[in-house]
Amino acid sequence: MQEIGRDDDRARQEYGPRQFAPIHPGQILSLEYMEPSGLTQSHLARDLKLPFRRVHEIVNGKRAISAETAFILAKYFGTEPQYWLDLQAHYALACARDGIQGHLATIRPMAMPDSWATFFERPSTVPADFLTERQDPPPQSQDLF
Repeated sequence: MQEIGRDDDRARQEYGPRQFAPIHPGQILSLEYMEPSGLTQSHLARDLKLPFRRVHEIVNGKRAISAETAFILAKYFGTEPQYWLDLQAHYALACARDGIQGHLATIRPMAMPDSWATFFERPSTVPADFLTERQDPPPQSQDLF
């Protein structure tokens, strides 16, 4: 069996010790959105119609940003919900990586069967015109009555 070849630089990187702690999305909320606007936690909670405790726990890194909260923050600050969820996901991944650092060092990449090697090395079988814009015929009018 052949080892899986990876040409992605991120896949090849070694997960060494972190030089700084992961940044919680609540810290970004506070530093990048609340402080420049002069918003307090209580003012933000009131504007978002959320319990003060929820906002307080997010800002202090004690609570994750849920999908619902992401929509609310996005609406208020004019961002996208995905932005807030991405911040949360990156934070969660960084914390998880730090927690299993030693375990990751003991894992070897899977050995790839020889039959897979030809699959990954062959050129794409997608027709050249597949990615070009398709011209659909105009819709036919139909009498419904």
